[in-house]
Amino acid sequence: MDVQSILGQRGHKLLVLDNYRYYKLRYVKNTGEVCWRCSTRGCTAKLYTEGDSDIGIRIKGQHCHASDSERMLARRAINNKLRNTIINEQRLLENSSNSLHSQLTSDTEGIETLTPRDIIYIGDNLNRAKLIVVPKSAEEVHQYINSVPINTVQNENFILINDELLNIIVFSCDTNLEFLCAQPTLYVDGSSDRCTEYFLELFVIFGIENKGYVPLAFCVLKNKEMETYSGLFRLVKRKCEEKGLRLEPDSIVMNLDAEMQKGAREVFPDADILVYCLQLAQDW
Repeated sequence: MDVQSILGQRGHKLLVLDNYRYYKLRYVKNTGEVCWRCSTRGCTAKLYTEGDSDIGIRIKGQHCHASDSERMLARRAINNKLRNTIINEQRLLENSSNSLHSQLTSDTEGIETLTPRDIIYIGDNLNRAKLIVVPKSAEEVHQYINSVPINTVQNENFILINDELLNIIVFSCDTNLEFLCAQPTLYVDGSSDRCTEYFLELFVIFGIENKGYVPLAFCVLKNKEMETYSGLFRLVKRKCEEKGLRLEPDSIVMNLDAEMQKGAREVFPDADILVYCLQLAQDW
């Protein structure tokens, strides 16, 4: 019997024989065989194999439905393999289109039967699979960031700070820090509308280059209190010192938020605090 194995939607092994899919039902104690039942609901056809191997011995019963087409089997096999990879390895940051292209390139069996609609179906399923492993709290966000490498296109680490105590996450890199420390004036701005879930504010530190604002650090904050702002500035300053840099701006331009101003003054007492009325976030 020409038995093949594929992954099911939940990551369990399925056997395929004559384009019918079977899931493991039970062990047969007396014979050492394994009984596999047709995966179509209501069908009682069974396949028996030698233990857990893919060697088919016999079939019992008749199928009450038509077998899957080669196209459907190929779509299920590719979809389930990529879906389980995303869930098991928590590949939230990987582009679904790139994952699908890599799989189609490396595993060409049956892909000639796929249609453009099948490709769209698989891509949509991969995006839905990511929702299963999306962090459900701020604590899970910190844990996820600690577990995966996030790099820039120049292969620099893009996770500058991931402080679970203060609930502060800063995305930046060494190149940005060097540029930041060379700036005589820092421009900072925050936006609640653009912040990720479980946090309150996306706070951005800008520099100036060619008469335009350049975002140098993206900071995710849990609230808009003075202690959080001062903690952020202190963490960024300390990170610069660890890399042999000095963050001592002559002035800091920010909005009218009193808590933000207090936090900046606590860490940079010698810097002039300049206030503007419009949000910098409107310009980037």
